[in-house]
Amino acid sequence: MDAFVSARVPVELKNQVGERLKEIGATQSQLVNAAFAYVMATGELPKAKNDVPSGIRRLSEAQLAEVKRRLDQTTYLVPEEAWGGMSYKEILAEGRAADYETLS
Repeated sequence: MDAFVSARVPVELKNQVGERLKEIGATQSQLVNAAFAYVMATGELPKAKNDVPSGIRRLSEAQLAEVKRRLDQTTYLVPEEAWGGMSYKEILAEGRAADYETLS
């Protein structure tokens, strides 16, 4: 025999989660049963990834450091005299024009 569970959730959250559940082919009952199973297995409440609402993902400090390290490895300073007095947009336009010319 199954028990009936009642809970209060913000209307907007219920609506958004309802849409996500439809997308993945799941029901609210399956969600609640999965949450109960998680608590039984871990002894903790489920947490959103990185504890950030609305699906926004945040990088950890270690991930940020790795991104910075990789950017530093691939970023090179070019002396201004190498630009020939052109702006960044002008350099890009010149490069694109050269690329388009090779397509003809």
